[in-house]
Amino acid sequence: IPKDPRNLDALRDYLEENGYSQVGIIRSNRLAVVIEDKALADGLLSIQQHLSFLNFIIPIMLLLSGVIAFILSYLLTRNRLPEFAVMVSLGAKKFQVYLAFFLEQFFLLFIGMLPVVAVLIARPEWLPAVLQNLLLFIAIYTFGIVIAIGLMGRSKVLDILFTKE
Repeated sequence: IPKDPRNLDALRDYLEENGYSQVGIIRSNRLAVVIEDKALADGLLSIQQHLSFLNFIIPIMLLLSGVIAFILSYLLTRNRLPEFAVMVSLGAKKFQVYLAFFLEQFFLLFIGMLPVVAVLIARPEWLPAVLQNLLLFIAIYTFGIVIAIGLMGRSKVLDILFTKE
């Protein structure tokens, strides 16, 4: 009886060393042992199919989350055009307004990341798998903020203030 049923190679090596016959090979010990590991092979095949499916679906999910992060950050910043116009019309420098919007959005991103950080503290072994995707998400979100703020700067303050909703 094998000590570890997942390690059938060790059992096969033991049988070969002791001269047991195999299918198609007759050795000194004519007693043949047949190891039926079809269930194991079927289980491994199923796991490999599921892993290949996950390897296919994970990049798609990452792409979708990146698109959502970009759109979310863009829309959250872009919908604040009237506030931008009011701040500039009251005398704030554009850089100060940009910085205020950027810091606000980055703070929202930070608050949204707190649950992820809590999970990673609870399960630190997940960090290598999550870190690259997390950094990519943060980069795409920040890119959306920068684009929205850049487009906001191109808008004319008077046009924004006199636009009816």
